[in-house]
Order: sequence, then C-alpha cells, then structure tokens
Amino acid sequence: MNPAPLILRGYFVEQLSFSANSAFQPEKPTLLDLSDIKVESAIHEFDLEGEPLWQINLQVVQNVPEEKNSPYNFAVVLIGHFQVANQYPAAKRRRLLETNGCSLLYGTCREIIRAATAQGPHQPILLPTLSFYEPKPGSDAAHEEPKDSPRVAEDPS
Repeated sequence: MNPAPLILRGYFVEQLSFSANSAFQPEKPTLLDLSDIKVESAIHEFDLEGEPLWQINLQVVQNVPEEKNSPYNFAVVLIGHFQVANQYPAAKRRRLLETNGCSLLYGTCREIIRAATAQGPHQPILLPTLSFYEPKPGSDAAHEEPKDSPRVAEDPS
C-alpha cells in the first residue's frame, strides 16, 4: 500500500437543504434518471502560510417537479481543502483534483444526502455512483459513444 498523492485536509458543508415531496406516491415508479442530478465543481489554488493548497467547491442538486414522483429534492454544497504531494507532477495536478478530489467529495455528499433523507417521511435516497474521469481530448476513449444513463435507484436496500 502506498500513500495517495492527494491529501484531503478537511471539508465542510456550506449548504444543505432538502424538501419532502408531499405528493410522493411510494406505490408508483419514480421517474428519475441521472440527468435529474446536477453536479458542478470549481477548483481554486491558494496559498496558506507558504503551503500550496487547493479548494474544491462541489454542488449536488436535484430539483424535479412532483410528476417525477421523487420523494425528495435536495441541494448540497461541500467545500474541500486538498494538498497534492510535492513529488506529483505539477502538470497533472489539476486533473488529479478534478477526478479524485471531486470523487472524494461526491462520496461524502452521497452519505450526507442518504443520512438527511433517512430522517424524512419517505425512504432514504442513495445517489448513484459517478465517475469524474474525463478522457483527455484526442485519446481513443474520448471518441467512444456515450452510454445510456443508468436509472437512479429508488430504494437503497
């Protein structure tokens, strides 16, 4: 086992909101798909007492109409602070943060949403796993046809 080149120094929840859908009908199918979840990130480098650090702002939002029959809508914004190992190539650091840093924060977001919705009147939501990996432009993987979006699970159990 080797230490990771990306070190999560800490994170905090900047925003957390969710609302239960009073019209939710558990006996009917939920009509959600992956496009109903909006995920956005922003990455900034900053200096803390001479030490280069990175901040990732990750926002995960679902705001769908009642007709989709989702038990909840939600919004979460996480702020994470990361350090990249000095020996890691400088030219590859942003890509490391975009892929691995966002993945770390998204996993935390999934658990926050699951825990918050578990306290609501309907079954908890477990967001689908996502990949933040994007092939480099010009690579063979960048020319592949996109796959159909998976359906969002209605019940994590």
